[in-house]
Amino acid sequence: MATGKISRLPREIREQLNQRLDGGEPGNRLVVWLNGLPAVQALLAAEFGGAAINEQNLTNWKQGGFRDWVMRQEARTLMPGSAMTLEQLVRGVTARYAALVCAGQESSEPVKRRKLRVVMQDAMRLQRKEQLAQASELNRVRPD
Repeated sequence: MATGKISRLPREIREQLNQRLDGGEPGNRLVVWLNGLPAVQALLAAEFGGAAINEQNLTNWKQGGFRDWVMRQEARTLMPGSAMTLEQLVRGVTARYAALVCAGQESSEPVKRRKLRVVMQDAMRLQRKEQLAQASELNRVRPD
């Protein structure tokens, strides 16, 4: 379940943040920008005792949520004009990995297998995160 300050922000703000990170905007400016947004201030007051977002929060986001966002963007470029779901990505990468493993031990194959294995692990991690987020959302909207 996502519990970090940035992961709890509205999707639109996270999208803007990811685009700015992708554009190379410095972290200190992003922290100031985030903390100046009324929606961020309201969330921080309600859920984090008013504690501001700091550069460590941003670093944590870069290693998690932003990395996931980058992977989604890259997946979209692999299938332009098509709405690729995460499940399709995992299936496709898994199939390519399995084909390489079954193909034998040619000189370049181990490198390809390692790269695909890393992509597959990232995609599966992202899939698990999305499943947890969906379960969390269901728990939020489910009446007690």
